[in-house]
Amino acid sequence: VRESGQGEDPMRELRVKCQGTIMTLLCIVRRCITGGSALRAAAATPSVNEQVALVMPNLANVIHSIHSIWLPEIRAGVSPAWQGMYRSVEYEVTADPEFRLGDDISNSPTAEMCTWLRHCRDSSYQLLGFLCSFKTGFYGSLEANPALLRPLTAHIPAMENRHLRQWLRLVVTPMSLNCPQHLQ
Repeated sequence: VRESGQGEDPMRELRVKCQGTIMTLLCIVRRCITGGSALRAAAATPSVNEQVALVMPNLANVIHSIHSIWLPEIRAGVSPAWQGMYRSVEYEVTADPEFRLGDDISNSPTAEMCTWLRHCRDSSYQLLGFLCSFKTGFYGSLEANPALLRPLTAHIPAMENRHLRQWLRLVVTPMSLNCPQHLQ
């Protein structure tokens, strides 16, 4: 993270592409799951399950990278100008119902980064939760490569309560509900 909060953000285009890719995958998976019977039948094909297995390692790495930002050693190395990205707006609103982000804060690169991280994290969690519906591809890739769970769970102790709540709701619950009998 840059030292100053001023100037053009060189990572903006990359962040937009990353978020766009995650959202595109999320929309495709959601459409396969909730679409008509033809889409659901197509989603059960081996080729779709192979694609799920290909997406899993990359998604695990994205989630691992996002979680690592909250590790104490990483957090300590972030410049003071960017420490605001760790600020919980939800907490501020709960503590003070009159709380409003000022124009100087809400339009800042720090607030933009905070928003991007939240969207990326939530979209990644949703995508992972939806991928659980493709039981053969999802659980098959976990059985074939149990090391995939490590990047997903390695930084759970560093997660904040608000992130853990989303993790439980969007990932753990669908994983538990869709888990095949032989893995329970």
